[in-house]
Amino acid sequence: MKTNSRTSEIIAVAALATLLLANVARAEPTKSLRAGRTGTLAVKNTDCSPPEACETMEQLLLVDNEGNETPLEIDAGLVNQRGGLTALAGRRISAFGSMSKSTTATMTVEDIQIEEPNRVAMHPVPSFGARPWVTILCRYSDDSSTPETKSWVQTLMTGTAFPSVDHYFREISFNNLNFSGSLVVGWYNLPQPYSYYNWDKNGNGWPEFDYARAIPDAVAKAEADVNFLNFVGIHMFFNRNPACDVDPTGGVVCASSMFSYPVPADGQTRNYGVSCIGPWGFRLQTVVCHELMHTLGVHHSAARYDYIQDHHWDIMSWSGLCALPHATYGCLGVDTLSYHKWELGWIHPVHQFDAGAGKADIITLERLDQSPLNPGIRLAAKLPMGGSPTKFYTVETRRLAGYDGLGAIPGDAVIICDVDTQRIVYDNEGRAIADRYAQVVDIDNNGNADDDGARWLPGEGFEDTTHQVVVFVESSDAVSSVVSLSNKARSTVYVNPANSGTEDGTAQYPWNTAKEGYAGAYLGGTVYLTPISYNEKFRMAKPCTLRRFGTTGSVIIGQ
Repeated sequence: MKTNSRTSEIIAVAALATLLLANVARAEPTKSLRAGRTGTLAVKNTDCSPPEACETMEQLLLVDNEGNETPLEIDAGLVNQRGGLTALAGRRISAFGSMSKSTTATMTVEDIQIEEPNRVAMHPVPSFGARPWVTILCRYSDDSSTPETKSWVQTLMTGTAFPSVDHYFREISFNNLNFSGSLVVGWYNLPQPYSYYNWDKNGNGWPEFDYARAIPDAVAKAEADVNFLNFVGIHMFFNRNPACDVDPTGGVVCASSMFSYPVPADGQTRNYGVSCIGPWGFRLQTVVCHELMHTLGVHHSAARYDYIQDHHWDIMSWSGLCALPHATYGCLGVDTLSYHKWELGWIHPVHQFDAGAGKADIITLERLDQSPLNPGIRLAAKLPMGGSPTKFYTVETRRLAGYDGLGAIPGDAVIICDVDTQRIVYDNEGRAIADRYAQVVDIDNNGNADDDGARWLPGEGFEDTTHQVVVFVESSDAVSSVVSLSNKARSTVYVNPANSGTEDGTAQYPWNTAKEGYAGAYLGGTVYLTPISYNEKFRMAKPCTLRRFGTTGSVIIGQ
């Protein structure tokens, strides 16, 4: 049986203590600084294969009205003081500080002022209904090759049948999101060669793709065929893979995306999700879906190891195992974690279990990938840590079904994630080195989050005694798992049905049902029940002891 009480080993060392601000007011600089720069805060993600080859995984950019980009080196504490990326991404801000790196033109930010404070933040992007995208097919002026036909791309991007991008998102969003009205245009010949759009922009010796140069040229080519005001995002598919900011002779391939990037088109400048993908990426459905998730404001997930893509439970990590590649569109994406669906609003409240300030219960969690089979069934559970609004565990059931079966997760299991919505730290180049709000709990900490250490099976339990969290898998079948869980767990628990007030399992505030008392006990704990007949029926597989409270009377459960 796998158990855990070593909570210090599963709480991320990069967690930040500042609480997320619910309402972000205009924040004036606290001291005299060098002249600031004003623009839209865009989030850039670069994803490489192999994943450890790409140094820049996430970067914050300030983009002004002329399309000029300034990389920001900014302390995560300051980001969270201003409401976190949830409040800042896509907003118009002024950054104050100094241009301390002449070769990279990076600003070391010492303070942030939020412009237009009453404007609604862009994070996450609205993820309901029809959200049409335009895909622009681009050829460099010195390369006339056409890697795939326009109709091939149209089937991938605008088709509604399996395994199109639209079909994938309809399924994983429970039909909340679709891309009806999307359009594919091109192939267009850009006015400049590959080296113009892929060059050593930051002065570190390696070429990288330049959005500021590519977007205006791609949009200008497509404007005669596209009314950009009808779309929420722009894919740029190129006939050659973009430069990855690493040694181009090393065989590394990459794709990248922008969240809330200001694009001037059809007489207006608006924030769009934007991606840049070459043949390596758009020939793999999973890569296109991964980048599109970034443009919705979704971050990577991970376990706790050296690089971000270190598990196969989530399309926002290293996606699936590609056990059954599609003959035309290659590796297919697996589902995303329940935290990301929760954040995007795809899990309806009737399908959620939120422990809030403290609960104990036995619930059935249906597999996450497809729409609930039963109206009242739960798809995910959230267990706040000590009442924190930003730190919590999520619990979900995964099965080799739907895209989880086609893209291939590691196996059928319950998955537990440690979530901290302020877990973001930047290195001295302004790069996010821990942009992993959700981290899969791998109890053996052996560097492999796909093995038994991350798969919670019937008879296995997880404990975080610091935050009083316990999760135990009671049973499983082909579509669901029964779990007992609590974030008010105790080694000694009391139950008294007469209690109609506060409940926390103590002798002063006992649970008022036997089921709650059982669920709220740690593995090996003791549950003292007031002598009475409990008209309750539930499975009891967790190792714990049930005792009568007091010296007289009988405890009867199930009648």
